[in-house]
Amino acid sequence: MKKNRKMLGVAATALLAVAPVVASTVPVNADVAVNIGSAAGTAVNTTNTSTQKPVNKPYFTYNNEIIGEASQSNPLGNVARTTVSIKKGDKVSYLIDTISKAVLFHEANQDAGQKITINKDNFITQLKANHVSVKTINVDKDGKPTKNNKVDKKGSSYEEIESVPNTSFNITLSASANNQTVSVQIPIVPEGVSTPVDTLQNPQINWSFNGQAQKDKSLNGQVFQVAVNSSFNPLNFTNSNGESIIISAQQSPANTTFASVEATSNPVNTSEAGRYYNVTITATGYTGKKTTATYTVLITSSHKQTLYANGASSITTYNFYGNNPLSGSTTFKDGDQVYVADQTKTYNKESYSQVSTKSKSDANSSNIWVKTSSLVKPAATEKGESHVVMVGFKGLRQEW
Repeated sequence: MKKNRKMLGVAATALLAVAPVVASTVPVNADVAVNIGSAAGTAVNTTNTSTQKPVNKPYFTYNNEIIGEASQSNPLGNVARTTVSIKKGDKVSYLIDTISKAVLFHEANQDAGQKITINKDNFITQLKANHVSVKTINVDKDGKPTKNNKVDKKGSSYEEIESVPNTSFNITLSASANNQTVSVQIPIVPEGVSTPVDTLQNPQINWSFNGQAQKDKSLNGQVFQVAVNSSFNPLNFTNSNGESIIISAQQSPANTTFASVEATSNPVNTSEAGRYYNVTITATGYTGKKTTATYTVLITSSHKQTLYANGASSITTYNFYGNNPLSGSTTFKDGDQVYVADQTKTYNKESYSQVSTKSKSDANSSNIWVKTSSLVKPAATEKGESHVVMVGFKGLRQEW
C-alpha cells in the first residue's frame, strides 16, 4: 500500500537569543517531507518525565520515547531527553542521519510511526544561522580530498563542519496530520563547549570571565564558587576551576574612560567551606554618580551541603540535555543534604548546580541538578538586587 506523505518542519533553536521564524517547504522523496525554520524556546520543561500517548492526536517518538507537547507557558515541554553532539570535522550527512534514524512520526495512537528525511541544504542553512560554519569537501573517484579542494568531475563532494559555536541550540521537527501539528526539539551540543541598566551618566561596571569580557551579562546577581582557603580579592580573583574573574568600571556605557571601583562590602572568609557571602561593588564616575552591583561567593566543600526549599513544599530537580533543564523524577525536601559539584549551568538567567547524595565524585558526573538558589539560606534582602547565578566550572559555562 502506498504511504501518504506528510509535511514535516524542522527548526533550529538558538539558546543565546531569539531567532526569527523562517520556514520553507522543501520537496523530497521520503515518507515525510521536510522543511527548515528557526525559532527560540524560552522556558524550563516542567512536565512529567514520562509521557503517555496522546488520544486522537499525532505525536513524535525519539528513540521510542514519547515526546510531550510544548505550550506557551512551557515551550520546552517537547524537548527530547537526549543530546546530539556536533564538532569540527563532522559530516553534515552524519548529523542528519543521526537525527532521522531516531525520530518517528505517529499519525495516531495506534500508528507504528513513519520515518523522516531532512533536507540537507536547508539543514545547513539553519546550522549557519546558529553560527556553525560549514564547508564543502571535494573528493576524487577514490574518495580522497582533491588538491586545493578543486572539483573532480569523476569524484563527488560532501559538507563538513568547519567550526562550531560555544553554545547549544535545538533542532525542532514539526509535522501535521488530520489538521493537527506537533513538534519535537532535539538538543544539539557543540563539543567542548548583563551589564546593569543605568542612565548614560552613570558609570558602568564591567567584568571578564577567564579573559573574556562579559559584555551582555551583568555582574549583579552572579555567583562565583571559589576554593576553600584560597586568597580572595573582590575585584580580581580565581574561581574553583582556576578561571579568573576581573572587575573594572568605565565612566558610562558610551564613555570607556576608567572609573574608580571598590568593594563596599566584602565579608568573604574562604576558610569556611560551604558558606556563601554577598559582595557589593561600587563604581564612582567623575560626576560623583555611582553604580552598584552585588554578587555572591560560594566556598567549595567536599562535605554535604544543605538544601533550602525557600518556602516551597519540596525542591525540584532537573536533568540537563544540552542547554535544556527538564524536570527530573527526584525531589528533595527542605533540610536535605547533598554533595555539590564545582560545575554549574545557567539557563534563562537561572543557575543550576549539579548534586548527588552519594559523594562529591558522583556529583561531578551526575545529571541531577537543583537551582543554585536552593543552596543559599534565605536571608534579609541587602541593598541592591541580588540573584543567584552560580559560576565555577570548566568548559561547561553556558549562558543564554
